[in-house]
Amino acid sequence: MIGREPLVDDDLDVEHALAKPESARRLLAAMSGVTLDGHLQDRPGHQGVGLASDIPRTCLDADSGTCAQHVSRILWRMREQYQSGGPSVDFYDVREAIGRGHPCEGDVEFYVKQARRTGGPVLDLGCGTGRIAMPLARAGLQVVGLDRSPHMLRVARSKVTDDDDVTFVRGNMARFNLGRRFRFMLIAYRAFQHLLTPAEQRSCLQRVHRHLIAGGRFVVHLFDPRLEFCYPGSPTLSTRPPGRDPKSGRTVDVAVVDRQLDPLTQTFSERWIWTVKGDAGHVIEEVPDTLVLRWTYRYEMAYLFELTGFRVRACYSDFFGSPPRYGAEQVWVVEKR
Repeated sequence: MIGREPLVDDDLDVEHALAKPESARRLLAAMSGVTLDGHLQDRPGHQGVGLASDIPRTCLDADSGTCAQHVSRILWRMREQYQSGGPSVDFYDVREAIGRGHPCEGDVEFYVKQARRTGGPVLDLGCGTGRIAMPLARAGLQVVGLDRSPHMLRVARSKVTDDDDVTFVRGNMARFNLGRRFRFMLIAYRAFQHLLTPAEQRSCLQRVHRHLIAGGRFVVHLFDPRLEFCYPGSPTLSTRPPGRDPKSGRTVDVAVVDRQLDPLTQTFSERWIWTVKGDAGHVIEEVPDTLVLRWTYRYEMAYLFELTGFRVRACYSDFFGSPPRYGAEQVWVVEKR
């Protein structure tokens, strides 16, 4: 498309996800809070993204060939977190400052240690603003960072100096093709969970396998699901402290105003409202965002690795080498067979 940076993908995300009418209906359910009991209906009391009223009646027919097209247009109008720019990107580095008790505590040092063990080149999938890629490059490694969001990549590229051997490219981690191989690859901070179907997850791991040298190492980080938060009506875990940009003096608050879960697809959708305030405390803007993730169980991941040609070397519950623990983190270290 004119004005869009080319993707190193085989196809567009929405077109792939909505290839079948039933897939379109189920993805819409995960994102907009509608039921799939034979009809698309608003959930009682639902205060979510409000797309059900925009759905043509033809989408009520699971066999309708137009369903995917209609849903595709609707989804493109939504603000998707990180992909649409705005506060989720502008305040990312400030808001995600990694401190004690954070799920990513110690992850930069962990990835640098793993990468030094294998040597470069390194591929960071879902690299975002370069939070991991830049420390890897400054540890003397050759690094490529790949991300879907042009806005995140803009921030990442702004950090690069002439001394950094790092390149950032736009692409989808489930369908990329860089035409080269790497000694070490990673998917940090739960980015793998933005893949909403087992088919997407398997495709990603197949691409990782294809891009690794024989014996190459891959690390991926997920959260370990807590069952009490995985059923409809369960409370949200997405509480976020406010962040402040010391350069502009602006602060941002995040409120999770709606949460919908689909235990069948193992997905949840949250509607976030970002409130940006000036240094005097006045509201500058309020921006809605939608976050959709898929939770994946520990043994489900183990089978995915087996199916896609990997040997599990370790699975930790944090970045300090602790053994697996329910409801903590999943930090997988695997090698290409």
